[in-house]
Amino acid sequence: MPDFLPTLIAGTILFVILLIAFSGFFPSSIPASSERHIVLGENFVILQNATSRNLINLKGAVSEGMLNERVDIVSFNAANPGDISQGTVRLFVNDTNLYGRLIFTINGKEVYRDYFPKGTHTFSFTRNPFKDTDNALRVSTEGSGWRIWAPTVYFYSMNLSADYLGVVSKNFTFNITEEEYEKMNASRLVISTRKIAGGNLIANLNREEVFRGSANAFQDLDLDLLHKGLNYLELKSDMNSRYEVSSAEIVLFFKK
Repeated sequence: MPDFLPTLIAGTILFVILLIAFSGFFPSSIPASSERHIVLGENFVILQNATSRNLINLKGAVSEGMLNERVDIVSFNAANPGDISQGTVRLFVNDTNLYGRLIFTINGKEVYRDYFPKGTHTFSFTRNPFKDTDNALRVSTEGSGWRIWAPTVYFYSMNLSADYLGVVSKNFTFNITEEEYEKMNASRLVISTRKIAGGNLIANLNREEVFRGSANAFQDLDLDLLHKGLNYLELKSDMNSRYEVSSAEIVLFFKK
């Protein structure tokens, strides 16, 4: 009997271990269906567009010479200057002698300088000199150089407008557990969307582009792009585009 007791104890311990292993005593993060649906968001809009706002209408005359100087300075406001992608000047020169170049300065920063013959001209500048209030546009001209008897002269009218960039993108985060990461054998991005206007919808996973298209997405993902722990997904669009997204999700598939 004493010899049988160690065997009985060892057998009991082995039985308990097997019971635990096969009865699911230790909880698993992997669903019984062998796939996990991670809903990122529902019923949202993605867009990127530019709208133009008029800032100034001006009619004036400027000159620069040895005995004559005339500049035009006008103040204006520009709401939300951080959203301005570029400024545009539409210029009509009524008359000029073209002895020097016309100069445009905003808040002390030169944005354009060139010769402008009579007629219509348009130019844009991406350098952003704007502020919310009390902006100052200065229009002047270069001197006439060796023509000391005659100053450079421009008679003109102009319009200054600003293009405001409107962007609505979405950024999502989701987690993958260590157990899921080890047993995962496939993954898919699923987006149900409706294109309203413009170009493509774009998805970036952990800063890598994984989808670009204008229809619903059923995009298989490279598992190397997924991280154990925290992951990031960004949805955005091309310029002048708008999408209404009814749902976006990541599906993880696991080994059975």
